[in-house]
Amino acid sequence: MTINTLTSYCQVGYPKIINNGIDSCICISFDHARLINKTKFERDAYKALSDSLESLNLSFRQKISLGEALVSELNQKIVLKDSLILKEQKISLILRDENAYLRKQIRKKNTMQAIIYTIGGVIITGLTTYIVLQ
Repeated sequence: MTINTLTSYCQVGYPKIINNGIDSCICISFDHARLINKTKFERDAYKALSDSLESLNLSFRQKISLGEALVSELNQKIVLKDSLILKEQKISLILRDENAYLRKQIRKKNTMQAIIYTIGGVIITGLTTYIVLQ
């Protein structure tokens, strides 16, 4: 090294470029080196955190997509069950109407039988009385 390079290294105001023939070198102070290393360390940590957050984001997007597919499937099941419930309600109404009709028919039949038995009883009683009185 020549005296020129030593004097340029000792001057205030880093970083300095030192020319030594065809080669050149950049000199920095220890405080600058610490600051650069600290910044690089923080950048590497933030990059690792960013990568980690990106993978979490991807994982959450996949979970959201899966959740949306599940919700869609459950909505389809709800629609299907609602249609089944409507069909069962229609069948229930039909059966209720048929039950009411059959009850009326049974009541009508029982009433007719009661009338026939009463008329038959009256006729038999009348004939028996007529025969007994003769």
